[in-house]
Amino acid sequence: MLGCSRYTYTRNLSLSEGSFEVTRPPIIDGVKKELTTFNNNEISADISFGKNQSIPLNSIEQNDSTIANIEYDLTLFTCGLQYKRLQKFRNHLMVGGGGGLMPYPYVFAIGGINTKHFEFGLNAHLGVGYGEVNYAGTAHWEKERGLSNWDLYNDFDNEAGDTTFTAKDDFFHFYIGAGFFTSIYVFNFALSYSGTIVEPEFYNYQLPAPHTFHGSNEYTIDIPFPYLYMHNVGISRTIQDKYQIEFCVLHIVGSQLKKEPWAMDMKLSYIF
Repeated sequence: MLGCSRYTYTRNLSLSEGSFEVTRPPIIDGVKKELTTFNNNEISADISFGKNQSIPLNSIEQNDSTIANIEYDLTLFTCGLQYKRLQKFRNHLMVGGGGGLMPYPYVFAIGGINTKHFEFGLNAHLGVGYGEVNYAGTAHWEKERGLSNWDLYNDFDNEAGDTTFTAKDDFFHFYIGAGFFTSIYVFNFALSYSGTIVEPEFYNYQLPAPHTFHGSNEYTIDIPFPYLYMHNVGISRTIQDKYQIEFCVLHIVGSQLKKEPWAMDMKLSYIF
């Protein structure tokens, strides 16, 4: 019995260079005061003052062993809104979560402890970003025949080729991160620190290339995007147990970053 001829179609993009727009991680921390009720809510708005800049990365090796020269176009001047809901139990355990916009949405979960003068916790978040990518490279396409009874009696040529080009595209992407926070507070003043690690590009992209193959011009790239780590040190004042103003210093580092930028952040909160 004769079988049907089956083919495998692949479209891969090997980058020689590229710049990816990345937004700094969101600030996810505690409340920097003692919680005295079971249900607690916080609405906050913040603005970060920093210079948007292109940060070259150390040479990135792709899966095909070629080297890509990649830059992060890091957005440090940001405005954001955040809602947080926390529940505190009698043993000082604090759990909750929330979401925010910066300017695109993210969600997070929190777990930790909140005592009379100290709090500590862990968090995890998932967000959506949107930005521009400029890239250059080689698009490789291939049509490869699979073994079947029909192929034993017929001669079919495989199809393959390469195209070198430069392009620009706008794209949505996911990012995922985790971190911890701690603060010490007394007389309505608090000193706080939080650390967040984030993978800016959560999955392998498909980017358009000039050559359409098997009905599509989307080509897969496979790049190990390096993590970012953000330090956040702040001082805050709580007024009438409901209103809070905070000033922070942000520092973003990474093992593959050739520059480590700084920014200032101001946050206003209403706790109820």
